[in-house]
Amino acid sequence: MNFKNLLKKRILVQCSIVVLYILTFAFFHFFPQDFMRNALLKKGFVLLLAILAFYNLFAKYKTLDSQNQNVWVLIILVTFLSCLPLLFSGLNGDGHDLDFHVYRIEGILKELRTHHFPARIYSFWNDGYGYPLPIFYGDIMLYFPAFLRLLGFSVTISFKIFVTVINLFTAIMAFKCFEGIFKDKSISTILTFAYCLNPYRMTDLYIRHSVGEYIALMFFPLLAYGFYRIIDDNNTGIANNIYNGLLLGLGMTGIVTSHVLSTTMVGFSLILLVIVFAKKTFRFNSIRSFIIGAISALFASAFFLVPFLDYIANVTIFSTKNMQQGMRIQDQCLSVAEIFTFFSADPNSHVQLTPGLLLMVALIFSLYLWLTQRASTEIKILSALSLFFLILPLNFFPWDALADFRATRILTQIEFPWRYLGIACVMLTLLLGYILQSLENKNSNSHITFISAINVSFSLAILGALVFTSLFAFNPSMKHYGDETTYFYKGTNEYKRAEIVGDTFISTDYEQFSGQIEGNFEEVSDIENIGLDLTFHVRNSGNDIEITLPRINYPGYQVVDEQGNKYPIHDSENLLVAFNLPANYDGMIYVTFKSPWYWTLSLLISLLSLCFIISYLCGVLPFHSSRYNSQ
Repeated sequence: MNFKNLLKKRILVQCSIVVLYILTFAFFHFFPQDFMRNALLKKGFVLLLAILAFYNLFAKYKTLDSQNQNVWVLIILVTFLSCLPLLFSGLNGDGHDLDFHVYRIEGILKELRTHHFPARIYSFWNDGYGYPLPIFYGDIMLYFPAFLRLLGFSVTISFKIFVTVINLFTAIMAFKCFEGIFKDKSISTILTFAYCLNPYRMTDLYIRHSVGEYIALMFFPLLAYGFYRIIDDNNTGIANNIYNGLLLGLGMTGIVTSHVLSTTMVGFSLILLVIVFAKKTFRFNSIRSFIIGAISALFASAFFLVPFLDYIANVTIFSTKNMQQGMRIQDQCLSVAEIFTFFSADPNSHVQLTPGLLLMVALIFSLYLWLTQRASTEIKILSALSLFFLILPLNFFPWDALADFRATRILTQIEFPWRYLGIACVMLTLLLGYILQSLENKNSNSHITFISAINVSFSLAILGALVFTSLFAFNPSMKHYGDETTYFYKGTNEYKRAEIVGDTFISTDYEQFSGQIEGNFEEVSDIENIGLDLTFHVRNSGNDIEITLPRINYPGYQVVDEQGNKYPIHDSENLLVAFNLPANYDGMIYVTFKSPWYWTLSLLISLLSLCFIISYLCGVLPFHSSRYNSQ
């Protein structure tokens, strides 16, 4: 039996197993009283898919040559090392933003259960008054752990699986992109270890629990690879221009839809890179690729950008004050010593905010090559860029001065200047790659020197991961989340409603929340409050009255009576949903949240754009030739 027939048979058998399992689950679903059995069947379905996936990967692995098999093993190894802190029981309870992101997952879960898709407002946040976090903070990647929650996994297990998948895809993405740049599997493997295991990224994962930021870090290598291909001399012809532009656009889409603050930093960094490489960026082919990349990123991110810009333009929120006045973030800067502090007994201190020993050694060695006049042009440029992005987080950089100028205030919105360490780590990783490449090609003894450098780099990367993991060995505050979080979450202040009256900035006062429907009605009854939906029966007297609902008034809510009449909504005194009820009304009122038509259109545009981008990059479109992927 040839390989194709064997593959078809294997696919047929596996599909039959999955279908049989689904039919079994559907049969037992008619017996909802056996909750435990149904929950186990849901979890078993995920386990079945995982087993089949591992089986197929192993079958693929057996068909590879020894070099590619080694690459697979090393990717699994770097994923394992980056997941070591997950093997402790529970999650780091001292994690800065852990609760915040756990409740984002729970927010999506509750909206899915009440059939609000995509989630625009988390209904149980702010004591059930709602919070539009998904509009301001992209959560598309969090649908995966939310889906695991739907299948019955606990919050803790769902979160750990999610982080594991992010680590795996970061390793795969980093390896493929670095291999595309350096055309050398040994170098790209080292760079994958260096990037995935650097202390700053590990800090994001397990100390800060900055989900949006470490998702964005997953796309940084793709963005670097796309930029590299655009300014490369081989970027000629429309097909290459499209391919390279779409690579850049896909990387930018991942960042935009995951973390707005990273988008701000990356936008600034791309402008800087365009200027630094002006001779290569201001060429016709490069400009065409940049335009394609920008358009594709806008289209693919439309599902997030359209609601985001709609609210930014039409809704005054607490963060509006910071946007208008700038943020004073000088006191959040690092000292020079902290950049060089690689080991600490305190997993929550700022000393973890460093690119790590390996990447900083690469920087120091590049400066040595400069002084001895042995640095290539690439090493000079990348070491200069690395130094620049390492200087940005330091306490002598004038961040507060930037807040005083209208044109530069947006740069201060990042809250913590040391977020630029993420970009510095990409630059330092590329710098390490060019250093290793220069050692490989230096002289007749280059092979020994290159192998020694490879071994040292491996050792430093693995040592850093092991030392970082050891910080959690004696951590007494590991947290276990239960199967369900049923209580309300207070939320945060950044995106709560506000209004400007003269020179006074007034925001929603959470302390006034009563959770009740308020107004001078005679009677309210039959109240049903499920997610964003609220229905109740109200009987009014002979006068028009104002009714205030337990919902913060974010655009999108609709109030309809049982005859289908819509009531205009306005702000209450505390910026809640309010409407005027006519005299002598006696009937049902239905309140729900409905996305505008152009939000729905933007979602459709993004789906079509992503399908096109991924299909083109994978070479499945009929007008795409695979040779454009072989630069």
